[in-house]
Amino acid sequence: SPESAYLIGKKYLAEKDYDQAATYLIQATKSESIDKAHQSYIYLAQIMNMNKNYEKGREYAKKAYELDKTDGEPFIIIGQLYAASAKDCGSGSFYSKTAYWAAVDQFEKAKSVDSSIASKANELINAYSHYFPTIEDIFFNGFEEGQNFSLDNCWIKETTKVRAAKTN
Repeated sequence: SPESAYLIGKKYLAEKDYDQAATYLIQATKSESIDKAHQSYIYLAQIMNMNKNYEKGREYAKKAYELDKTDGEPFIIIGQLYAASAKDCGSGSFYSKTAYWAAVDQFEKAKSVDSSIASKANELINAYSHYFPTIEDIFFNGFEEGQNFSLDNCWIKETTKVRAAKTN
């Protein structure tokens, strides 16, 4: 049953056997308990992040959000997926850092949906804002701060805003 699959999936998660955990957690997403189905999608999204299957991770995170629109954790995970794949989304000192803008957008969304994770989201925003391109790199690549930027050159396929790295 989906309920026993959830318990077995959590057991495999605890043992760090992620492939087995995913097998059972996929079954657990069919649980009549919305909480268990939601948590199963969260676990699956995190497993996909570890396996570098970013698109599938985002898909699972979005499904988790559909089941509980008060939980910001799916957006934290999506932001982490974007950040983890930043170097796959371009090269050089400008394009390899543009995915961090989309990641920070997701952390902002997480805060707006779920104030209980605001401090976690703020920590991530602060950490990843340091990876933004410099104002010089933005200028020399023909962009301006605040301008729309489309991440069409990789799997993210979102539009974000150009921002410079915070210097402290």
